[in-house]
Amino acid sequence: MNTNPISRDELRLWLDQLYGFEAFEDYCHNGLQVEGRCEIRSLVLGVSLNGALIQAAINRKADAIVVHHGFFGRDFFRLTGVRHRWVSALIGHEISLFGIHLPMDAHPLLGHNARLMAWLGAGELEPLGPGFMADNEAKADLYTLLSRLETQLPAMERQPDFAPGRNGKGFSLETRHGFQVLANGPQIPRRLAVVSGASADLYETAVSRGADAFFTGEIKEHIPALSMETRTHFIHLGHYRSEIPGMLALRDELISRFGLAAYFVDIPNPV
Repeated sequence: MNTNPISRDELRLWLDQLYGFEAFEDYCHNGLQVEGRCEIRSLVLGVSLNGALIQAAINRKADAIVVHHGFFGRDFFRLTGVRHRWVSALIGHEISLFGIHLPMDAHPLLGHNARLMAWLGAGELEPLGPGFMADNEAKADLYTLLSRLETQLPAMERQPDFAPGRNGKGFSLETRHGFQVLANGPQIPRRLAVVSGASADLYETAVSRGADAFFTGEIKEHIPALSMETRTHFIHLGHYRSEIPGMLALRDELISRFGLAAYFVDIPNPV
């Protein structure tokens, strides 16, 4: 494939402007984390940095990798063990690494949560942390909403759908359309909330603001009781799966805007 090159620094500046890195207090440095060759024609995108993703980039002779989960916190400066192997491989093959964390969650067009909302057919977006709330504009029922997400997100290894029902001794956690669901809200949710990744702590805030269906990437011990007592739905999409949409959107933008060879590499993670 003949592609147009872009300089590493031009890409760095464009990503900074697109996502507005300076507006976020994050757990990591957003933007260029490892410096590779000066010219970029081919990129690999993935949710998280790991050895398999780096090997995929090497196999494709990629000039850069863009991830949502790159190097975080103080460990970025302690290059031992696995991190040493990752950085050695990146530097050895002159591959740049870009990490985009909270700015990718929150972007109103290309972010994970904005894309999830679009797939759900939601109305006008209202910020909720790095995610959003919106009306269920099409008045779709819960399982139609789940089906819409299932058609867009790469399939994970999944159990058969079931609805165990309550026996009076505990809570009911269903598996529907490949997602874990606490279906305690109305058949047709009125107000949707979507916050990707580790954002279960925003559930109560969303409910207090009128949400009756909350989509996120994690579930915690107290959540089943909160779902039942507030008569709202809680949908556990999986951390990894909930943070695929923004990577796909950025891939498409890089291809259309710069003519780069950009590939999303799906390395399924059950969490």
